[in-house]
Amino acid sequence: MSRVFLDVISYEGDSSTLIYKFPEADFNTMSQLVVHESQQAILMKDGRMLQSFGPGRYTMDTKNIPLLREVVQIPFADHKTPFHCEIYFVNLTEQLNVNWGTNQAVEYIDPTYNVVMNIGLSGTMSIKVHDGRFILKHLVGTEELLSTKGITGWLKNICQSKLKAYIANYMQQPGISIFNMDTQLENMSTALQVDMGPIIADYGFKLMFLTATNFVRPQNCEGYNKIKDLMLRQRVAVDNALVDQKLELIQEDTEAQKLVIEAKGLAEKRVIEGYTYQQERQFDIMEKLAANKGIGDFSNAGIGIGMMASLGNVMAPQMTGVLQQSMQASPATASDSSSGDKVSFCICCGRPVNNEFKFCPFCGKGK
Repeated sequence: MSRVFLDVISYEGDSSTLIYKFPEADFNTMSQLVVHESQQAILMKDGRMLQSFGPGRYTMDTKNIPLLREVVQIPFADHKTPFHCEIYFVNLTEQLNVNWGTNQAVEYIDPTYNVVMNIGLSGTMSIKVHDGRFILKHLVGTEELLSTKGITGWLKNICQSKLKAYIANYMQQPGISIFNMDTQLENMSTALQVDMGPIIADYGFKLMFLTATNFVRPQNCEGYNKIKDLMLRQRVAVDNALVDQKLELIQEDTEAQKLVIEAKGLAEKRVIEGYTYQQERQFDIMEKLAANKGIGDFSNAGIGIGMMASLGNVMAPQMTGVLQQSMQASPATASDSSSGDKVSFCICCGRPVNNEFKFCPFCGKGK
């Protein structure tokens, strides 16, 4: 029975397969090897790597594979000589959503409450093949394929020791608590990518991206639950205090706005009625004088006349007339109730002055 020699050698598989061994192994020097973009092809004979091929189309002759003459003993002039070898296709595309995480809990002692808790960390990363020959030699061996799923467990294993040490050290930093770890995931992702990159590169892969997505907290841990409850009650108390403070500030602001509105209303009222704030204060003073029962007495009348000088031109004429009528109805002089001395009123300031004084003791002018 004659052998069938393939004319075209290519692989059209899915992107999740990293290493694929071509099922046929019988070729001839006229066979065409087609390597697609983001692929690499590796030719092996008896466990020995003869040649690597990047994207393109290749004729499997001694021009493209010089070692064929040495290994397979193909005559240079024979262009259709059959030979037997293995061809592996390597997928160079970036593999997304490769999961990683701690497979065992990491013991953590809370420095504040001295409670032992079990914690963990997990996330995703993306990788791509960096050295296909190394992976084929050390990880694939005689297997027919290597998939992304097949390397997930392997990646977790090589990450374990690094992850546990990193988490334990990170938790000892000042200001870091098991209750604020969600805010630290971005910082941890950046640091872990730097640390894990060289480790993964040693196995022929390139770490393209790594992110920590989940901090694993203790489950059914009494100490953790007590601390969590305490932290929750403290947070509620602080939130309530902040709410009360904001309400107080709102109330104060409301009262201040009321005063401003009232002041604006009074100012508009004065403008409409044609007087000023100072004149309004003078109105209040005159109103109090008018309510004084002793306004008809000479002493009080004198005081009223003196104050007219500072009241302005709005109500002064009216009030002055009232006071003058009151004084005309009273005697020009009166007896002091305590001493019996005769007194009169200063013609300048209107205050009562003893008749024996030649000058007013209040304004200093002659009576």
